[in-house]
Amino acid sequence: MSLTLVVTCALCVDGPCAAEADEIRVLTFAIDGYPAGNRPRQEEGAFEAMRRSEAALVAVQGIRDVPRFERAAKRHLGPNVRFVADEGTDRRHVGVLYHSELFALEGAKEHRIGNRVPLLEVRLAQRGRSTRVRLFVFLGFFQWLSDTTKAEMARVLRDAPRSDETVLLLGQFHLSRDPEDHLDALAEASDLEWLSRDLRCTGFLCSNYDCVASFGAHVLGNRPAEVEAGAHCASTRCERCVPWTDSCPPPFVREVSSSCPLLVTIPREE
Repeated sequence: MSLTLVVTCALCVDGPCAAEADEIRVLTFAIDGYPAGNRPRQEEGAFEAMRRSEAALVAVQGIRDVPRFERAAKRHLGPNVRFVADEGTDRRHVGVLYHSELFALEGAKEHRIGNRVPLLEVRLAQRGRSTRVRLFVFLGFFQWLSDTTKAEMARVLRDAPRSDETVLLLGQFHLSRDPEDHLDALAEASDLEWLSRDLRCTGFLCSNYDCVASFGAHVLGNRPAEVEAGAHCASTRCERCVPWTDSCPPPFVREVSSSCPLLVTIPREE
């Protein structure tokens, strides 16, 4: 099996398969510190989540070993999968997976907002169609950014061309509570819509005393879209529980990541 493309084709191990669809699916997924030595099933579980999502494009965060991740992507998703990542010196990187026979890479740029926080911009065009997608991928503690840095980030997003492109900001913002206090302002300043607003759980945080819902992963965009949380966020709603029992934290947290993959489904415009 491999990552499935629902824009016009299926992403098969041996190449794309002809099909028609009326939507674009983009997955965003913070994979905690890949490869994480304390999570031996992390790779298998992460790529299984990607396959199940039937996403056309995958934005990832938290990658410590970029070459290893790219090799794993080819092994799990097919030899024509490509990975574009930031080139900074940070311990944890961000990037975008795509299929080279289905999408043409039109450009990639790394914005260092506040001279230190990575914001990766990746522009892709679907081969044989007019569909263009501009993805911004973020990883950071957004609530701790200065007002100047937040304004710089909003300017970069606001200045992105919109007329014939789908623009998405996807990432791990590390917001533990009250995300509206931060993302409402970012959405307004960047002229984007906060698409994941209605999600009340996008991850799970555990201490020695309890495991509780977190709100770190989010999506903003310039077009209406449905955003769904996968893994344990979909099945348990991240109810508070006592850690290190049989069911707490959920297996996905122990084995793969504390963050849930978010699937963005965007109706295709003719």
